[in-house]
Amino acid sequence: MKRRSGVFYLGLALVCISLASFGLLFFSDSFPTPAQRTVRDAITGMGGLAVRGWRELTQAGQGLLDLGADLLLQKAPRIAGMLGLHEPPAPAAAPVAPPPRPPEQPRRVKSAEERRVEEQIDAVFREYFRDFTIGGRRLTIRMPFALNDEREGSRGYTQVFHQFGKGTPGVVWPYIEKVIASKAFKSYVSHLGAPGEKAVVFSLQKRSYSVTTNAKLLAALRLNSYPGTPTKIFVRRSGEPVSEADVYNYLYAVASVGVDCSGFAYHVLESVARAHGIDLNRLLAKQWRIHPLEVRRRVGLWFFDPASGFTEPVADRIEDLRPGDMILYRGSDGALKHSAIIQAVDLDTGIIRYVQSTDWALEEERGVHSSIIRFDLARVRQGLRHYSVKWLQQVRPPFEGEQEPRDWRTDGDRYLWYTEAGGSLVVRSRLLAEAFLKAEPRYYTAVFPESPRPGVETTSSWTSIRPWLSQYP
Repeated sequence: MKRRSGVFYLGLALVCISLASFGLLFFSDSFPTPAQRTVRDAITGMGGLAVRGWRELTQAGQGLLDLGADLLLQKAPRIAGMLGLHEPPAPAAAPVAPPPRPPEQPRRVKSAEERRVEEQIDAVFREYFRDFTIGGRRLTIRMPFALNDEREGSRGYTQVFHQFGKGTPGVVWPYIEKVIASKAFKSYVSHLGAPGEKAVVFSLQKRSYSVTTNAKLLAALRLNSYPGTPTKIFVRRSGEPVSEADVYNYLYAVASVGVDCSGFAYHVLESVARAHGIDLNRLLAKQWRIHPLEVRRRVGLWFFDPASGFTEPVADRIEDLRPGDMILYRGSDGALKHSAIIQAVDLDTGIIRYVQSTDWALEEERGVHSSIIRFDLARVRQGLRHYSVKWLQQVRPPFEGEQEPRDWRTDGDRYLWYTEAGGSLVVRSRLLAEAFLKAEPRYYTAVFPESPRPGVETTSSWTSIRPWLSQYP
């Protein structure tokens, strides 16, 4: 039971006295004298004042009691619990209606031809991987990166790779198989598997390797004090089983075999063109007046530059990108330095997959590999430079300890650089575009399922290629 306060009893007493006095005066005489009337009115006023005072005093006292209870709950909750004080339940919050969701933007519908091209590019990409049993382990080897003169050496040294880095998988893999089956490579695997920490020293000029256990050298490598040069590469190993990275190091530094970025890109485009009935080698050989077998060796990054006339720049808006489009990275001198090919644009998951050959990647990804760009499904009309676009491909030096390539962390950094020199760009092969449009006239058209008039869609803003093609029979 709630205990009454002293203020309550004082107020009650004043009320009782007032009522009693008022009753005596009121009922004592039916015809009071003026003096009695004055006294009665005074007592009546005092009673009303007492009632009002009691009410105010009660409220003030209750406020003091509530303040004291709050202090006890905050400073001495255990004592408050013993006195039976509890925090009053918080008032129920009024339900807040969720904000209205913006209408979802309709997504572009892929055509059957677009899906077919995606599959064709992926099939060519898989040609650059082979399984080998090495050192008792089953390893999946990717074709290394191999760019002529990538590393400068002393005067008179020229870095030249097998097939000049332009060979097709059908030509390069048999050569790699012979290298892996050789006694020299088996000896290399044996040296790597020996117990203990060691450093493998690759000499690009001599196309050879050596193994050392020099304590000072190993200590320097552990402390990231790298003593190597562009043509003398140091790799620290600790007797672990041979890995894909170990095989890559030998193929690149000793066997000098692999494929460069333009050789890889050309083989992909040439294979897709052949699947569409176009003999790209024959067309180019006729124009360049050389043998078709020489075409592949002649193709470089210059071939994909729009200035060559074989490609045309297009806006890099995500919604307009298609399989077969190429990402070209520009350098500080304005020249193109690297190429990659878009394999697929997934409008359901927000992923762009592109394929490339480069050694500026994580150790286990050097050579031919696929890369990912994530984009916001609500921002498909933005370009590849938009802040919402996330490039996931990491950029690293080819060998641990070597100098970092610029300040790039991802391919996105590389794409955003050198805007003053023209900037990186997206281009489209004119010959392939003609083949794709022949198979599907709306290949480059953004078709939406909710379109009230299916015959009217948004098209890409690139120029006609037919006048350029008229020079070919």
